[in-house]
Order: sequence, then C-alpha cells, then structure tokens
Amino acid sequence: MSSDHSIAMLCDNLEVSPSGFHDWDRRRRTYGSPRITDADTAMRMHFQDTTLALSGITELKGANSAVLRDEARAALRTGLTTIDVDLSETRFVDSSGLGALIALHKTMCARGGKLRIIDPTPSVQQILELTRLHRVFEIVKTT
Repeated sequence: MSSDHSIAMLCDNLEVSPSGFHDWDRRRRTYGSPRITDADTAMRMHFQDTTLALSGITELKGANSAVLRDEARAALRTGLTTIDVDLSETRFVDSSGLGALIALHKTMCARGGKLRIIDPTPSVQQILELTRLHRVFEIVKTT
C-alpha cells in the first residue's frame, strides 16, 4: 500500500468532532449545513502560465475545505501542471482541510501534475509533519 493511499484512507476514516460552524444532528451522526463566514470565502485564485495559484486562505476547515477543493477542480484546464496552495496566512487546518489537500494532490497526480504547498505557517507545518504529509506534498519556502 502506497503512502498516499494509506494517508487518504486515514483521513477518510477520521471523525471530525463538532464545532461551532456546524449543526450537529446526534440522531443521524451527521453535520448539517455549514455556516460559511466572509473570512472563510476570502480565497483568491489566479493563473500563472501552467500554474493555478490559490492564496488568501486564513482557515482550511470543514466549513470551507469542500469549496476550496471544488473551485480548484472546476478551474483546472488543459495545460495546467501545478496547483500552488499558499498557506502563509493560514492559522488553522483540520482533518477536512487536509482531506481537501490530499484530494487535490490525487487529482493533479492523475493529470500528471503536482500540488505544492507554499510557505506554510509554523502551526500548519507542524500539522503536516505530525501527519507525515510533508513527505507527500512538495513544500516550498520562499522566505
């Protein structure tokens, strides 16, 4: 079993504890509709040659990780070989956020491309190291 596959299985099997951003239905053990705030939707997206660059991500969590994943996938076009995710402003990442990054990584690998993490904050770098995702993602430090 490859490391990518085992990490994806690990993230898929995690049960995220309820937070203030979700309505928790105890009978069905599911989350209701997330309440997305303006801070969650501040992501910026632009193209540079063969790269899709994502920035302005302050938190990558259950409330916005699916939006990030889906919008990035929708923006993919022929000739794009790289997704750069700038995490220099990111204060918080949970298992849903890690799952979105893994999903984008798998999407790009299937297209023959790659996903790069740009300038993660110290707390995000620590999470990547604790989960050993620093071995999966290419991490670029520009500072």
